[in-house]
Amino acid sequence: MNSFVQRMLNLSIALALTLLVSVTQAQEAAAPVKAPDAVRQIDWVSLLPAPPAANSPEQERDLQAVVDMQKRYPPNSARSDFAVADAEASCFRFADVLGDKFNEASLPLTTAFLKYATQQSGRASNMAKRYWRRPRPYIVSKKITPLGDNNDARRRERGEAEQRDIDHTSFPSGHSTFGTTCALMLNRLVPEKKTELFARAETYRESRMVLGVHFPTDLEAGRLLATAVSAVISQTPEFQQQETAARTELRAALNLPVELPPRP
Repeated sequence: MNSFVQRMLNLSIALALTLLVSVTQAQEAAAPVKAPDAVRQIDWVSLLPAPPAANSPEQERDLQAVVDMQKRYPPNSARSDFAVADAEASCFRFADVLGDKFNEASLPLTTAFLKYATQQSGRASNMAKRYWRRPRPYIVSKKITPLGDNNDARRRERGEAEQRDIDHTSFPSGHSTFGTTCALMLNRLVPEKKTELFARAETYRESRMVLGVHFPTDLEAGRLLATAVSAVISQTPEFQQQETAARTELRAALNLPVELPPRP
Protein backbone atom coordinates (compact mmCIF):
# COMPACT_ATOMS: atom_id res chain seq x y z
CA MET A 1 0.00 0.00 0.00
CA ASN A 2 1.54 3.35 -1.02
CA SER A 3 1.76 6.20 1.46
CA PHE A 4 -0.89 8.33 -0.24
CA VAL A 5 -3.48 5.54 0.02
CA GLN A 6 -2.51 5.00 3.65
CA ARG A 7 -2.98 8.69 4.35
CA MET A 8 -6.37 8.54 2.66
CA LEU A 9 -7.40 5.69 4.95
CA ASN A 10 -6.22 7.70 7.95
CA LEU A 11 -8.21 10.64 6.64
CA SER A 12 -11.36 8.54 6.49
CA ILE A 13 -11.04 7.86 10.22
CA ALA A 14 -10.35 11.52 10.98
CA LEU A 15 -13.32 12.63 8.88
CA ALA A 16 -15.62 10.21 10.64
CA LEU A 17 -14.70 11.78 13.98
CA THR A 18 -14.99 15.30 12.59
CA LEU A 19 -18.42 14.62 11.14
CA LEU A 20 -19.57 13.21 14.45
CA VAL A 21 -18.58 16.45 16.18
CA SER A 22 -20.13 18.62 13.45
CA VAL A 23 -23.45 16.81 13.60
CA THR A 24 -23.56 17.03 17.39
CA GLN A 25 -22.80 20.75 17.33
CA ALA A 26 -25.49 21.35 14.72
CA GLN A 27 -28.07 19.48 16.75
CA GLU A 28 -27.16 21.34 19.94
CA ALA A 29 -27.03 24.80 18.35
CA ALA A 30 -29.64 27.34 19.47
CA ALA A 31 -30.39 28.16 15.82
CA PRO A 32 -30.33 25.63 12.95
CA VAL A 33 -26.96 25.45 11.21
CA LYS A 34 -27.06 26.14 7.47
CA ALA A 35 -25.04 24.02 5.07
CA PRO A 36 -22.60 26.79 4.00
CA ASP A 37 -21.83 27.55 7.65
CA ALA A 38 -21.32 23.87 8.42
CA VAL A 39 -18.84 23.58 5.55
CA ARG A 40 -16.94 26.71 6.58
CA GLN A 41 -16.54 25.42 10.14
CA ILE A 42 -14.29 22.57 8.99
CA ASP A 43 -10.63 22.97 8.02
CA TRP A 44 -10.65 20.80 4.90
CA VAL A 45 -7.04 21.62 4.09
CA SER A 46 -5.82 20.11 7.36
CA LEU A 47 -7.94 17.01 6.90
CA LEU A 48 -6.79 16.21 3.36
CA PRO A 49 -3.36 14.58 3.00
CA ALA A 50 -0.85 16.54 0.98
CA PRO A 51 -0.60 15.58 -2.69
CA PRO A 52 2.53 13.70 -3.75
CA ALA A 53 5.63 15.89 -3.69
CA ALA A 54 7.26 16.97 -6.93
CA ASN A 55 9.76 14.43 -8.29
CA SER A 56 8.78 11.86 -5.67
CA PRO A 57 8.12 8.19 -6.56
CA GLU A 58 4.43 8.79 -5.80
CA GLN A 59 4.35 11.72 -8.21
CA GLU A 60 6.01 9.59 -10.91
CA ARG A 61 3.39 6.87 -10.45
CA ASP A 62 0.67 9.50 -10.59
CA LEU A 63 2.05 10.93 -13.80
CA GLN A 64 2.55 7.54 -15.42
CA ALA A 65 -1.09 6.68 -14.74
CA VAL A 66 -2.16 9.73 -16.75
CA VAL A 67 0.27 8.88 -19.57
CA ASP A 68 -1.10 5.33 -19.70
CA MET A 69 -4.68 6.57 -19.71
CA GLN A 70 -4.06 8.86 -22.67
CA LYS A 71 -2.33 6.06 -24.56
CA ARG A 72 -5.35 3.85 -23.94
CA TYR A 73 -7.81 6.56 -25.04
CA PRO A 74 -6.07 8.81 -27.58
CA PRO A 75 -7.55 12.09 -28.88
CA ASN A 76 -10.63 11.72 -31.11
CA SER A 77 -11.41 8.26 -29.75
CA ALA A 78 -14.98 7.65 -28.58
CA ARG A 79 -13.84 7.66 -24.95
CA SER A 80 -11.87 10.91 -25.27
CA ASP A 81 -14.83 12.58 -26.99
CA PHE A 82 -17.04 11.42 -24.13
CA ALA A 83 -14.51 12.83 -21.64
CA VAL A 84 -14.66 16.19 -23.40
CA ALA A 85 -18.44 16.17 -22.98
CA ASP A 86 -17.98 15.21 -19.31
CA ALA A 87 -16.04 18.45 -18.79
CA GLU A 88 -19.46 20.07 -18.41
CA ALA A 89 -20.07 20.49 -14.70
CA SER A 90 -23.68 19.32 -14.71
CA CYS A 91 -25.41 16.64 -12.71
CA PHE A 92 -27.59 16.12 -15.76
CA ARG A 93 -24.67 14.28 -17.33
CA PHE A 94 -26.17 11.43 -15.28
CA ALA A 95 -29.18 11.34 -17.61
CA ASP A 96 -27.59 8.31 -19.26
CA VAL A 97 -28.43 6.51 -16.00
CA LEU A 98 -31.81 8.07 -15.15
CA GLY A 99 -33.19 8.59 -18.65
CA ASP A 100 -34.54 11.47 -20.72
CA LYS A 101 -37.05 12.52 -18.07
CA PHE A 102 -34.12 13.57 -15.92
CA ASN A 103 -33.57 17.01 -17.40
CA GLU A 104 -33.08 20.50 -16.04
CA ALA A 105 -35.98 22.08 -17.90
CA SER A 106 -38.68 19.98 -16.24
CA LEU A 107 -37.17 19.55 -12.76
CA PRO A 108 -36.71 22.95 -11.07
CA LEU A 109 -36.73 21.63 -7.50
CA THR A 110 -34.29 18.85 -8.28
CA THR A 111 -32.05 21.29 -10.14
CA ALA A 112 -32.04 23.67 -7.17
CA PHE A 113 -31.23 20.84 -4.74
CA LEU A 114 -28.34 19.53 -6.83
CA LYS A 115 -26.96 23.04 -7.31
CA TYR A 116 -27.20 23.69 -3.58
CA ALA A 117 -25.30 20.50 -2.72
CA THR A 118 -22.59 20.88 -5.34
CA GLN A 119 -21.99 24.50 -4.33
CA GLN A 120 -21.20 23.35 -0.80
CA SER A 121 -18.75 20.66 -1.88
CA GLY A 122 -17.25 23.15 -4.33
CA ARG A 123 -16.51 25.51 -1.44
CA ALA A 124 -14.52 22.82 0.33
CA SER A 125 -12.70 21.84 -2.85
CA ASN A 126 -11.71 25.43 -3.60
CA MET A 127 -10.32 25.89 -0.10
CA ALA A 128 -7.90 23.03 -0.73
CA LYS A 129 -7.11 24.11 -4.30
CA ARG A 130 -6.11 27.58 -3.16
CA TYR A 131 -3.83 26.13 -0.52
CA TRP A 132 -2.05 23.36 -2.45
CA ARG A 133 -1.89 24.95 -5.91
CA ARG A 134 -0.66 21.68 -7.41
CA PRO A 135 0.26 22.03 -11.11
CA ARG A 136 -1.85 20.04 -13.53
CA PRO A 137 -0.36 17.02 -15.34
CA TYR A 138 0.12 18.82 -18.64
CA ILE A 139 2.12 21.51 -16.81
CA VAL A 140 4.31 18.89 -15.13
CA SER A 141 5.12 16.90 -18.26
CA LYS A 142 5.09 17.39 -22.02
CA LYS A 143 4.09 13.73 -22.28
CA ILE A 144 0.54 14.84 -21.46
CA THR A 145 -1.73 16.36 -24.09
CA PRO A 146 -4.50 18.46 -22.51
CA LEU A 147 -7.80 17.95 -24.30
CA GLY A 148 -10.86 20.21 -24.44
CA ASP A 149 -12.23 21.64 -21.24
CA ASN A 150 -14.87 24.26 -20.53
CA ASN A 151 -15.01 26.40 -17.39
CA ASP A 152 -16.64 29.46 -18.96
CA ALA A 153 -19.82 29.22 -16.88
CA ARG A 154 -17.95 28.98 -13.59
CA ARG A 155 -15.66 31.84 -14.58
CA ARG A 156 -18.69 34.02 -15.19
CA GLU A 157 -20.15 33.06 -11.82
CA ARG A 158 -17.02 33.65 -9.76
CA GLY A 159 -15.12 36.23 -11.77
CA GLU A 160 -12.67 35.50 -14.56
CA ALA A 161 -9.35 36.04 -12.77
CA GLU A 162 -10.26 34.21 -9.56
CA GLN A 163 -11.74 31.21 -11.34
CA ARG A 164 -8.82 30.93 -13.75
CA ASP A 165 -6.48 30.76 -10.75
CA ILE A 166 -8.53 27.92 -9.24
CA ASP A 167 -8.93 26.15 -12.59
CA HIS A 168 -5.17 25.88 -13.02
CA THR A 169 -4.64 23.97 -9.78
CA SER A 170 -5.03 20.22 -9.71
CA PHE A 171 -5.56 18.99 -6.12
CA PRO A 172 -8.23 18.06 -5.31
CA SER A 173 -10.14 17.67 -8.56
CA GLY A 174 -13.13 19.97 -8.60
CA HIS A 175 -14.85 17.81 -11.22
CA SER A 176 -14.27 14.69 -9.13
CA THR A 177 -15.76 16.47 -6.13
CA PHE A 178 -18.66 17.69 -8.26
CA GLY A 179 -19.44 14.38 -9.97
CA THR A 180 -19.22 12.42 -6.74
CA THR A 181 -21.57 14.89 -5.06
CA CYS A 182 -24.03 14.48 -7.93
CA ALA A 183 -24.00 10.70 -7.55
CA LEU A 184 -24.40 10.87 -3.77
CA MET A 185 -27.33 13.28 -4.01
CA LEU A 186 -29.08 11.36 -6.78
CA ASN A 187 -28.65 8.16 -4.79
CA ARG A 188 -30.56 9.82 -1.96
CA LEU A 189 -33.40 10.54 -4.39
CA VAL A 190 -33.33 7.34 -6.47
CA PRO A 191 -31.52 4.65 -4.45
CA GLU A 192 -32.78 2.02 -6.89
CA LYS A 193 -30.05 3.25 -9.25
CA LYS A 194 -27.23 3.26 -6.70
CA THR A 195 -24.92 0.86 -8.55
CA GLU A 196 -25.35 2.62 -11.88
CA LEU A 197 -24.99 6.10 -10.39
CA PHE A 198 -21.75 5.28 -8.61
CA ALA A 199 -20.38 3.58 -11.73
CA ARG A 200 -21.23 6.70 -13.74
CA ALA A 201 -19.47 8.86 -11.14
CA GLU A 202 -16.36 6.74 -11.56
CA THR A 203 -16.50 7.29 -15.33
CA TYR A 204 -16.98 11.03 -14.77
CA ARG A 205 -13.91 11.11 -12.54
CA GLU A 206 -11.86 9.02 -14.96
CA SER A 207 -12.70 11.46 -17.75
CA ARG A 208 -10.43 13.98 -16.07
CA MET A 209 -7.44 11.68 -16.56
CA VAL A 210 -8.44 10.98 -20.16
CA LEU A 211 -8.32 14.74 -20.74
CA GLY A 212 -4.90 14.93 -19.11
CA VAL A 213 -6.02 17.54 -16.59
CA HIS A 214 -5.84 15.55 -13.33
CA PHE A 215 -3.76 12.96 -11.54
CA PRO A 216 -5.44 9.90 -9.95
CA THR A 217 -4.66 11.23 -6.46
CA ASP A 218 -6.56 14.42 -7.36
CA LEU A 219 -9.57 12.30 -8.23
CA GLU A 220 -9.40 10.23 -5.05
CA ALA A 221 -9.11 13.36 -2.91
CA GLY A 222 -12.14 14.85 -4.65
CA ARG A 223 -14.14 11.67 -4.15
CA LEU A 224 -13.42 11.53 -0.45
CA LEU A 225 -13.96 15.25 0.02
CA ALA A 226 -17.38 15.07 -1.65
CA THR A 227 -18.36 12.14 0.54
CA ALA A 228 -17.39 14.01 3.69
CA VAL A 229 -19.08 17.28 2.72
CA SER A 230 -22.25 15.44 1.74
CA ALA A 231 -22.38 13.79 5.15
CA VAL A 232 -22.00 17.16 6.87
CA ILE A 233 -24.59 19.12 4.90
CA SER A 234 -27.15 16.31 4.99
CA GLN A 235 -27.60 16.97 8.72
CA THR A 236 -28.85 20.53 8.19
CA PRO A 237 -32.60 21.34 8.11
CA GLU A 238 -32.27 23.51 5.00
CA PHE A 239 -30.73 20.62 3.08
CA GLN A 240 -33.35 18.17 4.31
CA GLN A 241 -36.20 20.41 3.19
CA GLN A 242 -34.78 20.75 -0.30
CA GLU A 243 -34.06 17.04 -0.46
CA THR A 244 -37.67 16.15 0.36
CA ALA A 245 -39.01 18.47 -2.34
CA ALA A 246 -36.52 17.21 -4.93
CA ARG A 247 -37.21 13.57 -4.12
CA THR A 248 -40.95 14.01 -4.59
CA GLU A 249 -40.48 15.86 -7.87
CA LEU A 250 -37.89 13.53 -9.40
CA ARG A 251 -39.54 10.27 -8.41
CA ALA A 252 -42.83 11.47 -9.86
CA ALA A 253 -41.08 12.39 -13.12
CA LEU A 254 -39.48 8.92 -13.27
CA ASN A 255 -42.81 7.21 -12.44
CA LEU A 256 -41.43 5.82 -9.20
CA PRO A 257 -43.31 5.54 -5.87
CA VAL A 258 -42.83 8.58 -3.66
CA GLU A 259 -41.78 6.36 -0.76
CA LEU A 260 -38.21 5.10 -0.97
CA PRO A 261 -37.69 1.34 -1.10
CA PRO A 262 -36.48 -0.31 2.11
CA ARG A 263 -32.73 -0.51 2.48
CA PRO A 264 -31.29 -3.96 1.74
